[in-house]
Amino acid sequence: MDVHHCVNLVPLFRQLSLSDQAKIDRLVKHREFNRGEQVITPSQDKKLVIVAKGLIKLYQLAPTGKEQLIRFIHPGEYEGEAELFDQVNSNVFGEATVETTICYLTQVDFQLVLKEHPDISIKIMNLMAQKLHRLEKQTSFLTMTKVEERLATFLNDLEITNSSNTIKLPMKLKELANFIGTTPETLSRKLTMFENQDVIIRNKTQIKIINQDKLEDLFM
Repeated sequence: MDVHHCVNLVPLFRQLSLSDQAKIDRLVKHREFNRGEQVITPSQDKKLVIVAKGLIKLYQLAPTGKEQLIRFIHPGEYEGEAELFDQVNSNVFGEATVETTICYLTQVDFQLVLKEHPDISIKIMNLMAQKLHRLEKQTSFLTMTKVEERLATFLNDLEITNSSNTIKLPMKLKELANFIGTTPETLSRKLTMFENQDVIIRNKTQIKIINQDKLEDLFM
């Protein structure tokens, strides 16, 4: 397995010197997951999970047992900083949607890091505030009246995250429909509409955005 130097991927540790990053990197453990495997569960040991390669679908379960998508964790992003301070959410799960490699730092090892770098605690609070802002943005996203607005926003965000106008949908159409608050049938119609309007070219789960201006007109 390739060694992934995950520490320098995380904004939390970028402020540290290279020698300090190397010390933390030696505490980090690595693990690979196949598509469909659970990466994050409420019963797991408390740890900071960093995606080195692949993609994790973060979701919670409704009382009916239905999955409610929270967000996707892309390479360089992470989850679990609240758990390191014993703020455990007993209803959050993370599933690998493709072959995924993670790096993780246990709570015990993280406490060793904090003893040497107590200022990281302040950095964590700032990053948690940013995450809360993103969740508020997502709530605002779901209040958009038109399905095409939500779909266009989702595609635009995915394009920005991947730094490419050719993107692969990170989930099944049924899951995407649930995420943007519509039905699979309506989602399929809207994607066809985008194609007919020469906004995108679609090949199964791969989408190429061919007119960025038209895409932005749909949600701005």
